[in-house]
Amino acid sequence: GRRVIAVSGPEGSSRRTVRVDGGQVVTVDLPLYSGFVAISIPFVVTVSSGGKVIGTSETPIILGPGRHTLRLVNKELAYVATENVEIQAGETTRLDLDPMGRANINAAPWAEVWIDGERAGETPLANVAIRLGIREIVFKNPQFPERKQTVTITAGDPATVSVDFIK
Repeated sequence: GRRVIAVSGPEGSSRRTVRVDGGQVVTVDLPLYSGFVAISIPFVVTVSSGGKVIGTSETPIILGPGRHTLRLVNKELAYVATENVEIQAGETTRLDLDPMGRANINAAPWAEVWIDGERAGETPLANVAIRLGIREIVFKNPQFPERKQTVTITAGDPATVSVDFIK
């Protein structure tokens, strides 16, 4: 039949109602206290577990001990990811992520390309891995003034970025 199981200790207490059928063994896992997951990612994501939103990456999220499958979403950047975390009671589990998108970069006649202050190479650059978010791309050719473009890199299709120094 239906039974209420209660457990208490110095760390706290927990109750659960279970159904026990004759001749069957029922295992009940009752964590007495929770842990946290702290997600480090360069933009804000909404975090869901079991189809229910449980928080965002802006603050640590409290979870019961054990294994959890988290769904991370940022609609503006077309970012969707699934991450598994193992939570230990009373501890904070860190999840460090640095998602990348792709871009195809070109210039006429040619250019040295800098992405967020780091040299990426000379055009043409195909399928270049770039961190998701708003990025500054600088095109340099010694015969023309420097050109800058701000582009949003998403997890969707590769961005196409190009300049024509002659125009």
